[in-house]
Amino acid sequence: MRAWWRHTWDWARRGGMVWPSAIFSVLTLALIVWWPGPRTICQAPDLGLRVWGMLLQLIGAWTVWADLTSTAGQFGKTGIAKRFFLWLREPFRKASTSIVAAGVSATGAAGAFANATIRRNPLPGRGIEERFAAVEFNIEQLTKELTETNRSIQTLGAKQRAELADTTARLQSELGSVRASLEETATGNYPKLLFGLVWLAVGIVVATLSPELLRAGAEGRSRVDAQSAAIARGACPP
Repeated sequence: MRAWWRHTWDWARRGGMVWPSAIFSVLTLALIVWWPGPRTICQAPDLGLRVWGMLLQLIGAWTVWADLTSTAGQFGKTGIAKRFFLWLREPFRKASTSIVAAGVSATGAAGAFANATIRRNPLPGRGIEERFAAVEFNIEQLTKELTETNRSIQTLGAKQRAELADTTARLQSELGSVRASLEETATGNYPKLLFGLVWLAVGIVVATLSPELLRAGAEGRSRVDAQSAAIARGACPP
C-alpha cells in the first residue's frame, strides 16, 4: 500500500501544469454556472467573470515573462529593470578610452632525447686500419643512437596518443553535457510556456465574452432547475 501511494505521488508530481489547469477550469466553470448564486437570463452580472478573465490573462502573461527571464538569466542576460537603469546611467558616466592589447602566445611541447655519445677519433698519423676501425665504431654507435631515438619517439608517440584519446573523450563528455543543458534550457520549460499561453487565451475569451457566457450558464442552470423540479413533482419535463 505504501509503495502504491509513493508511486501515485510520483505520478502526481510529474503532472506539472496539469493540476493548476484543472483548478482554473473548475473555477471558471463555477463562475459561469454557479457563482455568485442564482441568476436570471436577462440580468447576469459579469463583473466577477470579467475580473477572473483579467486575472487569467495576468497569470498567463506572468508565466511567459518569468520563463523568458529565467532562460535569459541562464545565458548571462540581466533583467529588464537593471538594463534600463544602466541605460539611464550611461550619459552621466565619464567617457573613457581604454586600449586593450591582446597577446597570443603559442606553446608547443617538444621532446628532447639526451643520449650518451661516444666517438672514437683516430689520432693524426695513425694507420689506415686504425682509421677504418674508428669509422666502423662510430657507425655502430650512430646506429645504436638512432635505434634508441626511434624507440623513444615511438614510446612518446604512444603516450601522446593515449593522452589525446583521453582529452577527446573528456571533451566529448563535456560537449554532451553542454548540449543537454542547452536543450533543457531551450525546451525544458515548454509545458510552463504552453500553460501560460493557453490561460492567457482563455482569459481573453472569458473577459471578452463574459455576458454571453453568463447568459448561457444561466440558461443551462434554468433548464437543470426546471428538470429537477419536474422530476420532484413526478412529471416529465416539458
